[in-house]
Amino acid sequence: NAVTAKNIFKLLQYCGLPVVYLGDCENDNEFYVLRTKMLRWELVVRRRSRGSMPHRHPKFPNGHRFDSPVFELYLKTSGKTWVGRKRYDLVCDDPLVRLNGRSAELYHPKRQFKPGTYFLRMDRAEAFTVEDEERLLKQAEELALSAFLILEYAFKLLGVTLDDFKIEVGIGPDGKLYISDDINCDSWRARKGNYQLSKEPFRNGESAAKTIKRYQAAAEESNNLHFLEPMVRTWWLAGRH
Repeated sequence: NAVTAKNIFKLLQYCGLPVVYLGDCENDNEFYVLRTKMLRWELVVRRRSRGSMPHRHPKFPNGHRFDSPVFELYLKTSGKTWVGRKRYDLVCDDPLVRLNGRSAELYHPKRQFKPGTYFLRMDRAEAFTVEDEERLLKQAEELALSAFLILEYAFKLLGVTLDDFKIEVGIGPDGKLYISDDINCDSWRARKGNYQLSKEPFRNGESAAKTIKRYQAAAEESNNLHFLEPMVRTWWLAGRH
């Protein structure tokens, strides 16, 4: 997974996106990264309706392809609690967030979505944990969509289909936003033909031994990204996306 994440970071960095990757270590399974202050969000981009989305939107059944990638925002929580200016008890962890006016509405990610059926609504500022986070969140959305399009195109050149992915971002010492969490088999749904290159089969009960082979296959595919970097960068900078 570390090899895959390193190769993804290098590709995105080559295309001009801010990532925490600083350089390789002697060990292939390690690399140097920039220390950042993580924002407490999970940023999801979907080309196809997978995972929890068909539960929220039955009109988009599993596998439905969107013409344009769909961005979703989730609050990153643990222990079914959120602490802003005060403590909130939640019905689930990592709820879907809808920013609506001055409010942040939290929805159960595996229940059908209808505006207004949130399980908790709090003041918008309660969802933010750092200064000027609303502006940073807009930047984060643009960054997530850009990273997805770059990776989707690069994977397409390898014969791999990227259905969706999740990223997390953080603020560097310079005050700028960076993609800060690994992008790899744990954070995407990708496949070559019908062969899954992600953790999804393991979540559905597959043995660890079989899943490790998928991770190894993904790492091998990602090793080819280096040869595609000039082509992908040219495509990206030309605005063909």
